[in-house]
Amino acid sequence: MYTNFNVLPNGNLCIELTDEGKEEIEDLWSNHPEWNDYDILRELIEHQLCNGWSWLNPEDVGALTEAPILSDGASYDDDGAMEVYGKVWWYPNYMVDELSVVLHDDGKLIFELAL
Repeated sequence: MYTNFNVLPNGNLCIELTDEGKEEIEDLWSNHPEWNDYDILRELIEHQLCNGWSWLNPEDVGALTEAPILSDGASYDDDGAMEVYGKVWWYPNYMVDELSVVLHDDGKLIFELAL
């Protein structure tokens, strides 16, 4: 596992990079220079995305942003629309920060609680 997810007392989500994750992020930078920052982050949090967490599109929650958005409770309904029933977090500094660099250098990313 490359990351750990922890909900902080203030409700924000802390994504912490493991030692294995730090090695993996360096490998991803070297082996996949064509990947963008979101591709790298998705790869690093794949374990969580396969175990109850969801990467949401802004339109799934009516957001007017291109920020990365995560939820601990979402699924597709019978019509193929995303139904969000859990909490939602977003990364507000997405236009300033390179997510993978911050994660690598600081060892964590803080996503703010939105819903």
